[in-house]
Amino acid sequence: MVSRYYSKEIIKDWLVGNIAAMIKKNKNEINISAPLADYGLDSIHAVGLSGDIEQKFNIHVDPTIAWDYPTILQMSEYLYSKTLQQEVHTICVHQAVS
Repeated sequence: MVSRYYSKEIIKDWLVGNIAAMIKKNKNEINISAPLADYGLDSIHAVGLSGDIEQKFNIHVDPTIAWDYPTILQMSEYLYSKTLQQEVHTICVHQAVS
């Protein structure tokens, strides 16, 4: 079994890099506590971001994630929780079939 555990820091750093590239800013210009809307993140960006998150972390997220969790800090906390739940589920299933 391969672990897909992601720490809060890994998730936050990935979000900063992904969003910075998406809006064409340097990573050091991104404030993790600022609303993403302040950076001009629109619905097209949000849909792209949700798809990127699903691919990177192998979890389902709604396209409204940028509005439900409007800062990188809030979003990274949510994604950490969701990826941790997925990891626990995977371990339980693996152990049940072993």
